[in-house]
Amino acid sequence: MGLIQRLYLFTITGFVLVMIVFSLIFWFLNALNSAMEKVDYTQQVGEVVDQLQLHIFEKKLNLAYPDTNDWLTDQERFLEIVEVAPLLSPSQQTLQNSIINQNASLIILFKQIQQVSQQFPKSKIESHLNTRLLAQIEVIREDCLELVANADQSLRQVMRKLFYLIAFILVVTACGLTWGAFQLDGSLNPQLERSSKGLMKL
Repeated sequence: MGLIQRLYLFTITGFVLVMIVFSLIFWFLNALNSAMEKVDYTQQVGEVVDQLQLHIFEKKLNLAYPDTNDWLTDQERFLEIVEVAPLLSPSQQTLQNSIINQNASLIILFKQIQQVSQQFPKSKIESHLNTRLLAQIEVIREDCLELVANADQSLRQVMRKLFYLIAFILVVTACGLTWGAFQLDGSLNPQLERSSKGLMKL
């Protein structure tokens, strides 16, 4: 194979390699961005659930307090967050569905406590419902913690794969450049020798 053909082959191979590398990097960066969005999303859900729990502990849903706007505002924020959830993995989606279902039960309990507290304030029924409400929010919180841990694990896996990809790219690039240098050197030396002999004859 002549020098020109080798140069063409080296150029085409390098171009194809660069395109593959950029495609892989682009794909992994998208995966990394998606994983980070999931982490942000799960943290937002966890923060809202913590706020709901905090309001319950602070007031213990003693609805002698006429103002429950804080609790209702956090509920609205929770629903807004889960409505715009990013694309989740199957296990993350299962946890999210569990959180949403548990929260629906939480809202029902909240409304029941409102009704009971108006009819039978400070009654055993109200106390029982408050206990169930605290247990319900704790279940939601545990699911949220598991969801956050799952998203963090996914992010770590993507970052590990990205590290391996960068290491692979560096190795392949070094091998490709070394191979190309040897190929060009093998073609260039005979050309230089012939040129030198031609000059000596002159």
